[in-house]
Amino acid sequence: MRVELSTVLVALSILAIAGGFLVWVLGLFLTDKKDKLTLIFEIDRLKEKIEGIEGETTKIEALQRELDIIKEQIKHL
Repeated sequence: MRVELSTVLVALSILAIAGGFLVWVLGLFLTDKKDKLTLIFEIDRLKEKIEGIEGETTKIEALQRELDIIKEQIKHL
């Protein structure tokens, strides 16, 4: 049985297109997941800072603003 070179090239082209699409979809999904996890980590870090500096209200307000901004970013992902 002989296999034509053009048949092999067509099959490889189809596999390359399907693989490229799969990589693109996984890249989008994993990037969004990573961004959400990064923002959640940042929120936890800011919460710890807030607990550590309860006496200083100016720093707490600034950290609270950062926390609110990060929460809004999470909502839009």
